[in-house]
Amino acid sequence: MDPELAADVLYRVARMEKISPEMLSLVEAGLSSKADVSLSQEMTLSGGPAAVAKLLNLSGSALEKQLLEGLQQKNPEMANRIQSLMFTFEDLLLLDGKGMQRLLREVDTKELALALKAVSDELKRHIKSNMSERAAAALEEEIELLGPVRVRDVEGAHARIIEAVRALEESGDVLLRSREGNDDIIS
Repeated sequence: MDPELAADVLYRVARMEKISPEMLSLVEAGLSSKADVSLSQEMTLSGGPAAVAKLLNLSGSALEKQLLEGLQQKNPEMANRIQSLMFTFEDLLLLDGKGMQRLLREVDTKELALALKAVSDELKRHIKSNMSERAAAALEEEIELLGPVRVRDVEGAHARIIEAVRALEESGDVLLRSREGNDDIIS
């Protein structure tokens, strides 16, 4: 899809919240000759900024940036809201030590090494500071042994690790601090 058209589609999905039963009936009638479609008669969530954020998190970083720029041109407030809902690999900095250690138990060392090929030094330090010296040295060695890697492979590793973070967050095993730093947490 053309990036300009994709940005327009994402903008429309972000603005969409609920669909009326009458509209679903019209769509169902229009599609009934094409396929066997059965739609619910209840109002259902079908879009919104959170849905767009999830879609963008699954796209490559170059495409994500391009689409966010397109959204920014259409509606800066909506684009900022979507961006605040997104989780990027660099957002692993928002994990505290305990959360990072929990994540490291879930992630394969080779996957982590691949993911760390293209991250900030700050994030590398944050991750290694939550590992034993021996494990950090083994990770560094694994990164060096990888040699040159494809960007899409690194982005795939990022996506899989982000998926693990989301699963841990949903289960309550990790807690992400807010980017703005305005989350009050009691230990």
